[in-house]
Amino acid sequence: MTFQQQHTPLKLRAEDQQDLKIMGAYLQDSLIPMTAFYYNKEGKHFSILANRFCWEVSPQLHTGTPLYSRVHAGLHFTHVHHVRHKGIDIKDPTKTLNLLTIHGDKDGEIHLLFSDQCEICLHVEKIMCHFHDLHEAWWTHQKPEHN
Repeated sequence: MTFQQQHTPLKLRAEDQQDLKIMGAYLQDSLIPMTAFYYNKEGKHFSILANRFCWEVSPQLHTGTPLYSRVHAGLHFTHVHHVRHKGIDIKDPTKTLNLLTIHGDKDGEIHLLFSDQCEICLHVEKIMCHFHDLHEAWWTHQKPEHN
C-alpha cells in the first residue's frame, strides 16, 4: 500500500521575537546531530541542518499503527557576532540534540533550548533568520512525547 504524503514544504522567515516563537513551534522536537551545526565567524552566520518532526501533518494509519512525518530542514541565522553553549559537549560527534524551542530576548540574543537542559545562545546584531524544508518528508512510527 502506498501512502501519499500530506506535507507541504515550509519556508519561514523570522525578524522579531514573535516570529522566532512561531518558528520554534514548527521546529519543536527537531533532532540535530552535533555535526549539523556550523558557525562562520567571519561571515557572521550560524546554520543548522535539522531532522524536523512535521507537527502540521496528520498521522496516517498503516495496519492500525499511526505513521508520522519528518523532513530535513535548513535553519540559517545571520548577523551572529558570538555563539556560546551550555551543557553541550561539542567534541562528541555522536551526540544528537532534541530542539524544544527558540526564543529571542531584548539583549540581542537568540536562545535555542534543547532537552537535557542544553542551550545554544547566539548574540546577534538583529534577528534575521529563515528556515525551509529541504527534501521530501518520510514516514516514521516514532512521535515525540513530552511529560
